[in-house]
Amino acid sequence: MASKDKIIVNKPIYVKALMSKTAGSIVEAALKRDPHEAEFIQLVQEAVHALERVIAKNTQ
Repeated sequence: MASKDKIIVNKPIYVKALMSKTAGSIVEAALKRDPHEAEFIQLVQEAVHALERVIAKNTQ
C-alpha cells in the first residue's frame, strides 16, 4: 500500500533563480549562495552574459 504522505522538496535558491529566467536573478542567487567563491561568481557572470540573449528570449 502506498503512503499517502506528501513529500515536500525545497528547491535550492539557484534552481528557483533559473526557473524565473532572468539574468540578474541567476547572478544574485549565486552571490547569495556562495558569496565567498569569487571564481565561481565570475564564472556564473560570464555564463549568464554568454546566454543573455537566450535567457531574454525565453522570458517573453
